[in-house]
Amino acid sequence: MARKYACPALFHSAQLTEKEVGLREWDEKGNSTMTNSADLIAITEVVRVYATAMTTGNRADLERIFFENSCEVGHYEGDLLWNSRDDFIKMCEAEADSSLKAWWEIRNISIHGDIAVVHVEDVWAGMRFDTILTLLRHEDAWRVTAKAYRIKPQ
Repeated sequence: MARKYACPALFHSAQLTEKEVGLREWDEKGNSTMTNSADLIAITEVVRVYATAMTTGNRADLERIFFENSCEVGHYEGDLLWNSRDDFIKMCEAEADSSLKAWWEIRNISIHGDIAVVHVEDVWAGMRFDTILTLLRHEDAWRVTAKAYRIKPQ
């Protein structure tokens, strides 16, 4: 069963506790129930690490949350950019600025068993992005399998 969530407020640039999540899920009959917030907290933490490590160029954190064979795909300056995980990390390292605070907001989370899709709005290298992260829970940890993005118009 797919779980879709209604967010009373956006998650952004901060860690959340179980009491702060307070999201609802709907079953196949359309009935609303409170969800197990452990997955939401874990996924939110992956997004926080993603945004922070991308901004600071933290290779170890990016390697920890992205599967080795993951990729990054989007259009940059009119061309299709399709990076391996390592090329993406090298790009983050090249643009790193440890003096900046990462900015991000989760716009939507959809969880289907051990897979999840997260729409994140984030800022990196002076550009604002719509980012879609596809995650897989493997060995009790959520990790990114793919990242697709678009640069938002100024």
